[in-house]
Amino acid sequence: VTHAVGRIAAETIVFYPPGIPVLAPGDVIDAATLRYLQTMRAIGARVVGAADASLDTVTVIAKG
Repeated sequence: VTHAVGRIAAETIVFYPPGIPVLAPGDVIDAATLRYLQTMRAIGARVVGAADASLDTVTVIAKG
């Protein structure tokens, strides 16, 4: 997932609670967002919308 920094998200990632999207398709993944994803995963928040619920990978747009 660390390779996703600077890439464009191709999926919506939501943690529940609170249920607010962290990433949506088209968002650029920055270092702060990556840290938040890692923190929420570490505390055991439920991941909704991600193809890989473990967040070991994040679906991104292929580089053209």
